[in-house]
Amino acid sequence: MPCHNGGTCVDGIGDFRCFCDVGFQGTLCEVEVDECADVTCENGGTCRNLYGTFQCSCPPGTSGPLCETNINECSSSPCNNGGTCRDLIGGFQCACAPGFTGRQCEADMNECLSQPCSGSGAVACVQRNQEPGYLCICMDGWTGTRCETRTSRCLENRCRNGGRCLELPSSTPCECPAVY
Repeated sequence: MPCHNGGTCVDGIGDFRCFCDVGFQGTLCEVEVDECADVTCENGGTCRNLYGTFQCSCPPGTSGPLCETNINECSSSPCNNGGTCRDLIGGFQCACAPGFTGRQCEADMNECLSQPCSGSGAVACVQRNQEPGYLCICMDGWTGTRCETRTSRCLENRCRNGGRCLELPSSTPCECPAVY
């Protein structure tokens, strides 16, 4: 038989003609049709030419005949501890809530490592265990989230018998009237 690849031969007068099977062309059905020539697999998919058809091999995170569908990796709620998920093609990205870190916000961050208690009146930074954040321990006479604000120790009016409070850097002595 002169027709190749399953082509049907029709005999004519001093001639013949081949009717090609799906996926082949040419006078003798000798040329395989590349179905991928007119197909574009989306999102970086790769087209595979098959007998009479094609198949797109899709990258992770995509599906569909042409890899046109993005799989929503955020649908499984992969971000922990109040993190917000952003779907990407083939993956996701977590924006972590304050106090947490890691690809899925799984790790409690030690905020004290960044030395947030940098105010002049700070004694120490204490990492909170049950909730995110830290607590600055201030010296007497200092206040604020980071022990950055000096308070007047004289406001407590420690002096008696008409004494006047003196605000000194390291102490608050009283200046007593001459009769004492």
